[in-house]
Amino acid sequence: MRKVAVVGNTKLTQMCLEECLLPSMEVCCLYSLSKEDTLKKVNGVNLQQYCDQNGIVYIDSDWETFGKQCTRLGVEIIFVLGDSRIVPKMIINNFDMVIGNHGAILPSIKGGASLVWGRMLNLGHWGVSLFQITEKIDDGPILGTRTFEYDLAISMQEFVSTADDCTVEVLRDVCKKLTHHKKLDKIPNDKWHIKVAKHMDAQVVCNIVKDVRENNMNVYLPPRNLLDSKINNKWSDNFVESFKIANNSPYPKWSQDE
Repeated sequence: MRKVAVVGNTKLTQMCLEECLLPSMEVCCLYSLSKEDTLKKVNGVNLQQYCDQNGIVYIDSDWETFGKQCTRLGVEIIFVLGDSRIVPKMIINNFDMVIGNHGAILPSIKGGASLVWGRMLNLGHWGVSLFQITEKIDDGPILGTRTFEYDLAISMQEFVSTADDCTVEVLRDVCKKLTHHKKLDKIPNDKWHIKVAKHMDAQVVCNIVKDVRENNMNVYLPPRNLLDSKINNKWSDNFVESFKIANNSPYPKWSQDE
């Protein structure tokens, strides 16, 4: 069996472990956020007990300790699943492959908060990707994608769950090939054409994304925080409704000036 390690501490991480990795790989080690930071994480799950039950070395200290443990245990491949931390060069360069998930279709949509932006766009369709992590963000070869359609009225929780299910499907296909030492399909990635600055007006950003997509260009979207979840009274009613759905459980809820 291929020896692998995992980086992550969310519901998606656990789903990928249970449905794909543990049945087909030897999962040696898992690197999590600290307990305190896990509590702050969207869909965060404390996986320490789960790792203990499945004979997986659990680490929540630092990348260097994780890397040393992976080397000691003979890890070949590292999966970064449900985790947005930047993977350092010492991890990328010292193992056969580092594979990560992305909450949009690459290379069309790169950057942060992909699922929130996707739900705000309210297109009725979205997608997810698996890709090989390199030193540049969201820039490595694409290993697989899945698109999905959704009802425009579904909650953000349902939207995230659907995206997670699709990610598991893509990972399952990748794991089958890795298990049988088959060559992975590697689709060349491409650069972004437009990079959106942090804290721009959300409705403006969504209009930019729609224009970019119509012109078959790629966009790099910024991460979001609580400052970005406040409603602008100048927005259209339709966009406000989409914004409220996207900025809601499991993410921090939207707010509005009185």
